[in-house]
Amino acid sequence: MGRTGSRRSLHGSRWCMQSIGFSKRSATAEAVEQEDPREPAAADQHRADARAWSIGVWTVAPGSPSGAQGRERWRPVDTTNTRSIAAHSGANRYRRFRGGSDNLSEMRWIPSALIGMHGLIHLMGFAKGFGYVDLPQLTQPISRPWGLAWLAAAVLVTTSAAMLGAGSRSYWIPGAFGLVVSQAVILSAWGDAWAGTVANLLLLLMVAFGWLTEGPRSFHAQYLHDAHAGLGRLVPTPIVTEADLARLPDPVKRYLRVTRSVGQPRVQSYHLRFRGRIRSAPGSRWMPFEAEQQSFADQPTRLFLMRARMFGVPVEAFHRAVGGHATMQVTVAGAFPIEEARGDDMDRAETVTLFNDMCLLAPGTLIDPDIAWGAVDATTARARFTYRGQTIAATLLFASTGELVNFQSDDRARAESDGTFAPRRFSTPVRDYRDFGPVRLMSFGEARWLLPDGEFTYGEFNLVDITYNGR
Repeated sequence: MGRTGSRRSLHGSRWCMQSIGFSKRSATAEAVEQEDPREPAAADQHRADARAWSIGVWTVAPGSPSGAQGRERWRPVDTTNTRSIAAHSGANRYRRFRGGSDNLSEMRWIPSALIGMHGLIHLMGFAKGFGYVDLPQLTQPISRPWGLAWLAAAVLVTTSAAMLGAGSRSYWIPGAFGLVVSQAVILSAWGDAWAGTVANLLLLLMVAFGWLTEGPRSFHAQYLHDAHAGLGRLVPTPIVTEADLARLPDPVKRYLRVTRSVGQPRVQSYHLRFRGRIRSAPGSRWMPFEAEQQSFADQPTRLFLMRARMFGVPVEAFHRAVGGHATMQVTVAGAFPIEEARGDDMDRAETVTLFNDMCLLAPGTLIDPDIAWGAVDATTARARFTYRGQTIAATLLFASTGELVNFQSDDRARAESDGTFAPRRFSTPVRDYRDFGPVRLMSFGEARWLLPDGEFTYGEFNLVDITYNGR
C-alpha cells in the first residue's frame, strides 16, 4: 500500500474510519445561523447553548438532547462567540451518556454462567469415582484415577468461567486445558456423558475467541508489547514551573493552572480508559465500546485499543501511531479483518489526534517546544504542532474560568461512503471537569464532524481513569 494513504475495507464497514478521521488540509467551514421559531428570549438561549457545544473536534464531549435515542439535532456553528461558549461550558441540560458500554460486561455473564454450570457437572464424575454419593443416572463405572480427571476438568472449567465473569483477559488459558480434560473424561464415559460435548463446543468457541483477542498474535498483545517498550525508557522528569509557561498565550497559561499541571512532573506517558459509544453516520446505530489507551510524550506515541459490539458481534479496533507512522486495523471477533488504513493521510490524522490528546488529557505537555502558539483573544488560542514532518493546526477555545471547552482542526478529512476523503472540520467539545488524582481534567466529551447539513456527533466518551508516567 502506498504511503500517500491507503485504506482497505473488506466488508464495507466504515464505522471505525470515522472514529479516527483522516487528515487533509481544508478551508475553514462556514455555517450560517439558522432561524429559531421560538420566542425571542428562548431562541436566544437556544442559540447560545448551540454555540456552546457546536464547535467540534475529536474525543470527549456532551450528548445532545436527542442523542440518547440516536438522533441528532443539527446546530449552527459560531466560532467567534467564545464568551458564549465559556458562559455555557458547564451547562447540564445535555444528558450525559452513561449507559451502553456496561452491556459489554453484562454479556460476559451469559457464557460465564453456562460454562460454570458445565464445569460443576463434572463433579458428579468425581463423586462417583470416589463413592461419595450414589448416582444411578451414571451407569458406567468410574475409577479413582478417572474420578480425579473429572475433578481436574471441573476445577479448570469453572476457573475459566469465573475468570471470564470477572473480566480477566487470560480466562482462555485454563479454559483450553479444561476443554481437553473435559472431552477426555466425556469420551471415557460416552454413554452417560455425551451431552457434555455440546457444552464443550461453547467452551471451544470461548477459548478460540479468547486466544484470538488476548493471545500472542492479538491486538492486545501488540498493544502490551509497544506499551512495555515505552514504559521501559521512562526516567524521572523535572517539575513544570511558572517559568515554563512564559511563552504560552494567556488562556493556555490559565488552563495549565486550572488543571493543576503546574507543580507536577513533566508528562512522559499517560494511560487511560474510556467508555462510550460510537457510530458511523447520522441516523446509524450507536455501538457501545470500552477503550484503553497508552500514550507517550517523550517520543510521541499513541496506542488505542477499542472493543465494541456491532449488532451484538464483538468488534476490535487498534490504532497504533509510533515513530511518525500510524495504522488502524479493525476485526470482527479478533479473526476477520474488516478495515485497515495506513499512509500519509493516516499519519496526519493521528498527528491531529496526538495533539488533541495532549490538550485534553495531558495539559502539562503543552509547554513542548514543537508547539508554536498564537494568541487570539482572552479565551482563544491557535497552535501549530509539528512531528516527524507533519505540521497540523488547531484552535483551542476556553471558558472564562480557564477550562478548555473545545478543540477544532481543519487538518483531517472524513472517510466517505464512496471510499474518498472529504475535508471536514473535526472538533471535540468537552465538559464536566473533575479531579483525576493530582490533576483536574474534563471527564466527558464528543467527537464531531462538520458536514454540509450540520454537525454530526460520531462518538461520545466518558473518561474513566488516567495515570501519568507509568504510575
